[in-house]
Amino acid sequence: MKFSNILVPLALASSVAAFPNWRDWHGAGPAWHGKGCLTQADADDIVAKFISILDHPDVDAANATAQALIGPDFFEKSDSINMLAGHPVGAVTFSGKAKYIQGVLLAPSITNITTYKTLVAGCTNVLWYWNMAGIGSKTIPVNGFNLFEITADKQIADMFVEFNNVGWGIDTGFTVFSRNGTKLPLA
Repeated sequence: MKFSNILVPLALASSVAAFPNWRDWHGAGPAWHGKGCLTQADADDIVAKFISILDHPDVDAANATAQALIGPDFFEKSDSINMLAGHPVGAVTFSGKAKYIQGVLLAPSITNITTYKTLVAGCTNVLWYWNMAGIGSKTIPVNGFNLFEITADKQIADMFVEFNNVGWGIDTGFTVFSRNGTKLPLA
């Protein structure tokens, strides 16, 4: 019995040592790997700044925040937005920092944004689960997720966004029908 208590952990340790390193399978990882990971405070700060850009009661202040927060090679992908905009599923939604910032700051302000969760995912990603109740007609509160990939300078390199696009569409003036022809929303 005592012999197996020593042998099993030793066999497990030698098996783990024999496996290839994570970097051997997946490459070196982000350029800033090893310089420290994002903290929860970093993630909360990035999300708070991002919310201030979406809300933008002061467009000049929001622009300054966006210029500092969004990286130079920024892109966004969102099938939720692509479907509403009539773009192909899987396409890049916004390509370029300037185009994205202009699009957000020229759009109506989004208010009543609630953060349900903000998580650091790995060392360089932030996952934000949100509700936006202040879109357009404010008929349907919309839930969604943003996955931000963050640079070593704590800027948003790129963003992947998915949300209830039927609710967003209704809030922004789309007429939506269910499969049986009933106009949505139902209640």
